[in-house]
Amino acid sequence: MDGHWPGTGRVATRRVVSRLCMTGLLLWYGLMAAAAQPDDPEAYHRVVRTGSLVMSVDGGHLYLIAREFGERAKILRYDLASGKREVLVDEVDGNVDAAFPDDQQRRLAYTADTVGDERYRLHIVDIADGSYRVPTPRDRLDVTCGFSHDGRYVYAARGAHIWGEKALIRIDARTGETQNVLSIPGANLYCAGVSDDDRRLLVKRYLSNTAWQLGLLDVESGQLRWLIAAPGENLRSVTFNGRYIYFLSDREGGQMALWRHSDAAGFERVALPIDSELLSFVMNRAGHLGVAYRGPLYPLVALLRADDDGHWRRIEVPTGDARLTDVTLAQDAAERIVVVTEDGRPPRIGVFEGGVLTTLMNTDRTGLSDRDFARFESRLVESFDGTAIPTHLLLPAAATSATPFPMVVYVHGGPQDHIDPLYAPNLQRLANAGFVVVLPNVRGSSGFGSAFMDLDNGDWGGGHIRDLLAVAEYAAGLDLVAGRPRFVMGTSFGGYSVLSLISQYPDAFDGAVDLFGMSDLGAFFDGLTDQVRPEFVSELGFDPSVDPERARAMSPLYQASRIETPLQIHQGIHDPRVPASQSQAMVAELKRRGIPVEYHEYDEGHGFVYAENDTLARERIIGFLRRLAGPRLPGD
Repeated sequence: MDGHWPGTGRVATRRVVSRLCMTGLLLWYGLMAAAAQPDDPEAYHRVVRTGSLVMSVDGGHLYLIAREFGERAKILRYDLASGKREVLVDEVDGNVDAAFPDDQQRRLAYTADTVGDERYRLHIVDIADGSYRVPTPRDRLDVTCGFSHDGRYVYAARGAHIWGEKALIRIDARTGETQNVLSIPGANLYCAGVSDDDRRLLVKRYLSNTAWQLGLLDVESGQLRWLIAAPGENLRSVTFNGRYIYFLSDREGGQMALWRHSDAAGFERVALPIDSELLSFVMNRAGHLGVAYRGPLYPLVALLRADDDGHWRRIEVPTGDARLTDVTLAQDAAERIVVVTEDGRPPRIGVFEGGVLTTLMNTDRTGLSDRDFARFESRLVESFDGTAIPTHLLLPAAATSATPFPMVVYVHGGPQDHIDPLYAPNLQRLANAGFVVVLPNVRGSSGFGSAFMDLDNGDWGGGHIRDLLAVAEYAAGLDLVAGRPRFVMGTSFGGYSVLSLISQYPDAFDGAVDLFGMSDLGAFFDGLTDQVRPEFVSELGFDPSVDPERARAMSPLYQASRIETPLQIHQGIHDPRVPASQSQAMVAELKRRGIPVEYHEYDEGHGFVYAENDTLARERIIGFLRRLAGPRLPGD
């Protein structure tokens, strides 16, 4: 599973995004790419993948992780006045995450996972000479919080498993010496911020995906005071700003809103000119606020500024036909803001200053024309019970009513996750290989309100599977889409959904691809850490250890005899979320019954990090689908 499970290793930086960066989607949503022309199967992948955008406190520099196609990651620094680029860290192996400088710009910290087991190890780099140290023990992982404002320390949460118990630590940035500052037996703790005077830490304790405790820790005395105690609240984007602590919560019931807390005033709701549910935010001391909020079909991003009366007003960013998808703020910069925009093609990073938006980096290296890019259309599709399913269609230009393309329904992971109409090289490749790609956010998806997200609780393998059938039928009725053949694929929980679907409805699709999906819910539950088992029980509606027969009935492994749909399965052998044994057991059972299955394992984790494995898996999937489509595929 992926998405909103805790401890994904994402640093709380001063930026807001309209999408969630998900480990489980790196394979088929964020990393892959390809081509409109058969002589260049990597064209759509020739983009610069960027992440962890962070501005220096004064707004003079932008730090980011960048990975050119076929190359290892680099950590870059841009001088925003001149546009000059420096490579601070070159050729970083594996999956790199959470890069950020100290306030003095003397040191840089980042985490990296070179295996795929999500044991991210902290690296502290001296910017002047490039020397570095790695204080994380080999059998541990660090989820970073940030530097102290004096630059002396890095704060992080340290544990052995991404979903397991973690303690808060303080690491000397010069020597790497580590000190434990807070541990609670059995608790999964995270640091959410450091106060301006470096005396207090914001502490989050995971109880469930929608329940967190929030506390203040005096670093020197070790005294912890809970501001929000058990049973917790649904908290997001917790941060210090001046004398207040700001955060998103649904503490009044209903939708997520912006709140703040101070000892003098207590809890106060912050009034914003946005009526929709908030998804994330960033703010700075200079009076700017970036907010991602829920639209009917996908997240939207707004930039706000406080006026003299303390009211928040919108600032219009001149993005033209593109959509604002990301805002990065510097703590003390009143005018200079870094933004990301997208229009269906690879994104652009720009600097917004003095009312003018200037491009800093165009990530497009494809060399393709506008027509070569498939374009998104987003719609609400009515499901079997009248529930509206937010759905995105990726339509190749070559698909017409005269030459309709077969569909591939892609199911995201989670289930508390969602997919947005943002540039994804892998999906572009799939579309331009001859398919209309259908991207539903079935019931249980995040980003569309808590009521929608809870619709699948106690109903795994039920309503969300019927949503997929309804969306496929809707797509089949469109002029650009062929009724048959039709295909389905999914990652993680989406992989489970694929297996569940084809075991219940063996004739509904003509081919299926499962990427690291669960097949045996009982065995999966047995392998979970104690910290996340209650969340899984809440999702399922029962405890598999108490009712194993019910778990068997919901597990595709034990319904394998009903599978007739041609099936391809992909699995990373280092996966810490969905163990390889889940796919291996499914393959063994299918083979035992004489049911054909194509199976591929990779030296990867929960999704692909290395380009060679990514390319191999992508082309295997496309080849599998094209073979099944046969001569009916346009262009054949």
